[in-house]
Amino acid sequence: MDVNGTQYNVLARIAFALQVAAAAAENLRWEGCVPNALRSRADSVSYRLRAQQGDTLIELIVSAALLGILGVGMLTALSGTIIVSNADRGFAGTETVLRSYATALEKVPYKACTAGATTTPPATTPYTATDLAFTPIAGYTTTVTAVKFLGNKTSSDISAANAFSATCPAGGDQGLQQLTLKAVRSDGTAAQSVNLFKRRGDS
Repeated sequence: MDVNGTQYNVLARIAFALQVAAAAAENLRWEGCVPNALRSRADSVSYRLRAQQGDTLIELIVSAALLGILGVGMLTALSGTIIVSNADRGFAGTETVLRSYATALEKVPYKACTAGATTTPPATTPYTATDLAFTPIAGYTTTVTAVKFLGNKTSSDISAANAFSATCPAGGDQGLQQLTLKAVRSDGTAAQSVNLFKRRGDS
């Protein structure tokens, strides 16, 4: 038995182990109780294992659910934008129609009401359907929903709630009338109304 050779091998192995430990000690940076190097190696091993195993069923289900939620959110936002855009176009259209209708009715000759006569909506006395006829752009309809008469020509505030009445004053027409015009899309949406004031002598 070669004792010297055996001792040499043991010493060589101890020296190698010390060198490895020293090199590892130099590369380790401790955070709390777990070295960064060990964490990095553990993460690397975990990543390799997951890459080899592929995605699990639970991960696939979660991914599909998230994609579904995102898809629903995008569709909801898109549909809301389309609805708002369509409504804006509708109101812009009725506003244009109302302006044109008001301009046309301003040219209709003023007709005085008969004292004591009442125009209960949708009656438009003293105006006839021919007087109020108007052809709007395609997709819209127009009507005169009410005709009211100034109750007192000396009134200083014609915007007051009781300034106009559907009944012609006992003293006869006071020279100012309020016609309520309405425009609406053919599908019944985007309805708007405006008051047109006709004054005797303006037309």
